[in-house]
This record gives sequence, C-alpha cells and structure tokens, in this order.
Amino acid sequence: MINYDKFKITKQTALISENLVFLRLRPIKKIDFQSGDLMSISLKGYKSPRLYRVGKLGKEILLSIQWYPNESCSSYICSLNIGDTIQGIVKKNRQFHFPKKATSVWYIADGIGIVPYLGFAIENHKTDLKLIWGGKTESSFEYYRKILEDTPLLGKNINY
Repeated sequence: MINYDKFKITKQTALISENLVFLRLRPIKKIDFQSGDLMSISLKGYKSPRLYRVGKLGKEILLSIQWYPNESCSSYICSLNIGDTIQGIVKKNRQFHFPKKATSVWYIADGIGIVPYLGFAIENHKTDLKLIWGGKTESSFEYYRKILEDTPLLGKNINY
C-alpha cells in the first residue's frame, strides 16, 4: 500500500489565461523536498498518477496546473479551494536540482515549466540568475513576476 502525504491548499489563483491555476500547498507533516522534485497526484480509480514539477517557496510547494476540461486529475485539482487538502507523494528528482557550486546560472523555461526555476531563484538568491521564458502571451508571466517581485531576498540577482 502506498503512503500518501497530505497537503493543505494555502493559496490558489482563479483560472487565468491559458487555463492555468496556481496552487501553494503546505505539507501537513514535515517532508523533505526541493525545487525540481516531482509531486505525484493520483485519483482513486485511475491507474496512472499525474506528475508535476514543484517549486519550493519556504515550507510550501508551488504547483502550476494546466486545466483540461476532459481530464479528470486537472479538473479535480482546479476545483479545490483554499483550506482543502490533497493527497500526493513528493518524489526526489536529483537530475533536476540546482547545481551546488554555481555562481551564475541561465534558465530556459516555457509555460508552466517555470515553476521549479522560481523555487531555484528564491532558494539560491545569492547566485546570479538569468531567466529566459517563453509563454503564449506576455500577460501569462504576470503571476510569476509577482512571485519574483514579492520575494525581497531576490534583490537584483535575477534578470528576466
């Protein structure tokens, strides 16, 4: 039997352009995770779980969910509210962690793939970071920009 962890939703955006929802989750019990790890979410009755790359914002997980109207997992996750809980497993993804001794890093991300890079930027605020991001519209970057600008530790170390 698989032991799932529980996570409480602490923040959630409304569905925004490109059918995206952003969630911040706080683990109910302490777990060890890093930006770039994978969160596995499985619904009862479905064989294969969905995997999402996570960004670490303090003790919370940032997820970006693309909502597909005919897809059960994304529809379920996007229907949750602040205070609700969700079950999942965070799996280590060592091939996608921040380089330990880097003094300067370039990031290239597209769409919702930016989430772990936001966590990298926040966790490694003393490293010189450059971010190249491509999305369908410039306005879809606004939520990500707000996370970066609301994080005083970042200062001017990240260019986007």
